[in-house]
Amino acid sequence: GVATGKLGVANEAGSALSAGTFTVAPRIAQIPAADLPGAAVTITGTSLGNATAVRFGGVASAFTVDGPTQVTSTVPSSAVSGKITVTSPGGTASSPTDFTVIRPPVVSALTPTSAQVGALVTLSGTNLGSVTAVGFGNVSATSITVLSASSIRVAVPAGATTGRLTVTNPAGSAQSAGTFVLMPRLTGFGTPSGSDDDAVTLVGTGLTGATVVKFGTVSAAFTVVSDTEITAIIPAAAVTGRVSVTTPGGTTLSPTDFVITAPAPS
Repeated sequence: GVATGKLGVANEAGSALSAGTFTVAPRIAQIPAADLPGAAVTITGTSLGNATAVRFGGVASAFTVDGPTQVTSTVPSSAVSGKITVTSPGGTASSPTDFTVIRPPVVSALTPTSAQVGALVTLSGTNLGSVTAVGFGNVSATSITVLSASSIRVAVPAGATTGRLTVTNPAGSAQSAGTFVLMPRLTGFGTPSGSDDDAVTLVGTGLTGATVVKFGTVSAAFTVVSDTEITAIIPAAAVTGRVSVTTPGGTTLSPTDFVITAPAPS
């Protein structure tokens, strides 16, 4: 509540004013973490009542003095992320933390560019610190880890498909510059063994679009039931070994051997 001016000093003999003027410098105590251009932002602190300028990362903004402890300012369209400053006759105060200007996201790179369900993928670009959703086709990632303003990490969700990723923040949505390729993964069988012409259920993820199923080196007839299931017919020349499934995203091997048994006597 102190105002700029001369200081009054008193003792038993009397009182006097200081020869010089004491200047109260402004101080910013708190700002929002982020917002969109055009948004009204509340800045709180002390000695803000005589504010003459407010800047976002060096860009001047329109503002209203609400009182000695609060200023409301509009985020300029050309604002850049960084410190908010408030200037008054007492000096210039900087915010204790950076303010992030939320702009539409840009995804320039994916690492890796192909992966199986459950794998971690890092997205690099700009304006990613405020991302609220990442879409793999029609399926959204269940969690997003913000590494920095230019990098986030997500796990490939079940039901993901090959294609560009869609990234969303409060300012808008954008697609990745590159294409993400979903790799297939076999996790097991409905039954671990069988004989010629038996139908076998293959279980996994990313199986949609399968083009080849092999028991060892022998191709089998098959039907894609869903993204997580294929029904295959054991071919006559099959031998015990791994089963493979090939899709446009790559080839995956079963984690264990499929055992070929002798057909039951007729």
